[in-house]
Amino acid sequence: MSKATGEQVSLFVHDVKPNSEEQTQLAKAAFKYLKTLRHPNILSYIDGLETEKCLHVVTEPVMPLSAFLESRDNGKTLSELEISWGLHQIVKALSFLVNDCHLIHNNVCTSAVFIDRAGEWKLGALDYMCSEQGDVAVPRKGPLSCRSTILLSW
Repeated sequence: MSKATGEQVSLFVHDVKPNSEEQTQLAKAAFKYLKTLRHPNILSYIDGLETEKCLHVVTEPVMPLSAFLESRDNGKTLSELEISWGLHQIVKALSFLVNDCHLIHNNVCTSAVFIDRAGEWKLGALDYMCSEQGDVAVPRKGPLSCRSTILLSW
């Protein structure tokens, strides 16, 4: 819960470990992009803190897509309409990144999709994003390798 407003938030945490410089740089990149990108279908940044030992990012309250699907009553699956609407929202986020920001996400998978309290789908996991010009410093992810994001609260 946010101390300032009393509203629910989600907290993403990256622990800085010895010999994990590449992962730490990716977490810092995601932190930077979340702070600067504003779009209704991209996870909304609220606050953050970076220390030598940890990186904390506070966002709007969301749940990972996989956890949302597991929490549905009686294993009820999403309807075709719900899936189509959700995919439409993710495509709108990707279109914004590519067409307006000239960025490539490089990590689109179920672990990069979050659901807010209203049921809207949000794109997150911005760790591997890079300029469409091709940043050599950011490793590109393959289509099946998706890094999980740590979510501590709903």
